[in-house]
Amino acid sequence: MAISVFDANCASLAQLTADGRLKVWDVTSEKASHEFSPPPNLASELTVAEWGTVPRFSSENKAKKSKKTSDVVAIGTAQGHIMLWDCTRGELLKTLGGADTGSTARVHDLAFGAGGATLYSCAEDSTITCWNLATGSVEWTIRSGKQPCCRLALQPGGAGDVLAAAGTGIKLWDLSSRTALRKFAGHASAVSCMRFSPAGRFLLSAAADRFLSLWDCRDSADASPAPGPLLVFTLDSAPRQLSFA
Repeated sequence: MAISVFDANCASLAQLTADGRLKVWDVTSEKASHEFSPPPNLASELTVAEWGTVPRFSSENKAKKSKKTSDVVAIGTAQGHIMLWDCTRGELLKTLGGADTGSTARVHDLAFGAGGATLYSCAEDSTITCWNLATGSVEWTIRSGKQPCCRLALQPGGAGDVLAAAGTGIKLWDLSSRTALRKFAGHASAVSCMRFSPAGRFLLSAAADRFLSLWDCRDSADASPAPGPLLVFTLDSAPRQLSFA
């Protein structure tokens, strides 16, 4: 099954095909603007794609920022690699993870940090990792819990320092201290998609159990389990993507 995700402006669609390629489509022209097949050493099942806007780095010094930015698709694989495809310049910008960094577990989800300088990933081994995109190095790694973390969402409307991470339950993480702020429990199966409201107060989650839950993400004094969801909807089938207007 192909995996598809729109960019922030819904002007381009990134599609991971069943045969292991990335295709980027221009929505207006309905034509493919980019196509990328990973090199043989990175060939693996493609598991997730996420759009982001990142600072450009000069070819002489990869850590030196430019005032220009690039639209990037981050691609996760079943072997723990993360590839950054630069849609502005049409080239593979950087590769993260893999055996060299000890990150070989299946990548489940990706989320770009505020400003595009960092990328967060979650994997089958229950880890959440923060990547420095200028250097390609790991800034930190934390354990999300006993179960694999399946989905990530960065809270908008602030400094970008709160991350929601979900397995069957959901935790809100303070990224500056890397501590759990709040816990939500309510899905019988792993969360399949998750989205914050534009102001960041509410979180919408869905799972294969066909329940769609709305959570209040106001600050909590401790990391104890929060009250149940504000609203719960039962759907006819499990959703694959959510949008919060």
